[in-house]
Amino acid sequence: MRIDAHQAIEIGYSAQKTFATLVFSLLGATFAGFTVFTVLSTSQSIGTSFIPFSFLVIFTILFLVHLARFFHLNEPVIQISPSGIFDRRVQNEPMAWSELVRLAIRRGRSRRVCCVELGVSPEQFQKFRQRRSWIDKLGSSWRRAGISIAASGLSISQDSLKEIIETYAKAHGSSAASEWH
Repeated sequence: MRIDAHQAIEIGYSAQKTFATLVFSLLGATFAGFTVFTVLSTSQSIGTSFIPFSFLVIFTILFLVHLARFFHLNEPVIQISPSGIFDRRVQNEPMAWSELVRLAIRRGRSRRVCCVELGVSPEQFQKFRQRRSWIDKLGSSWRRAGISIAASGLSISQDSLKEIIETYAKAHGSSAASEWH
């Protein structure tokens, strides 16, 4: 892929992935709803409908989250420009390339789960974080300060996202770009 590091890039949600999740969650919610109705109409015990009811709640929440995402498909999620990078899912404001102290790929148990970790100084970590999750709070004593950007649900692959970030970081003076972990 040819990347011009002097032009801004905007990356949005994938319409196909969002639509597929909408259909999947709607089917799951419908099936769980019929199961709850069937269990409640044939059984005197409400306890027997706990698991189907749980699935109904989960699939309904999944549907509502992706329905909201569907109406924002034209809005950029990640903006990468010569001045810096901004992922509205995890940041308050754009991060300049000069503020990066580390770039790393963090992988989960499989290749499909990975994200680009943008390391910043501990003082700047709170400036760029929108919200701290309970996992961040539990591991704050040992976890390095970093902002993780994943391509899941986006219109771009994780490898392409890594390549774009690396190209921009190198082109715009980030010392971290030469030290990928």
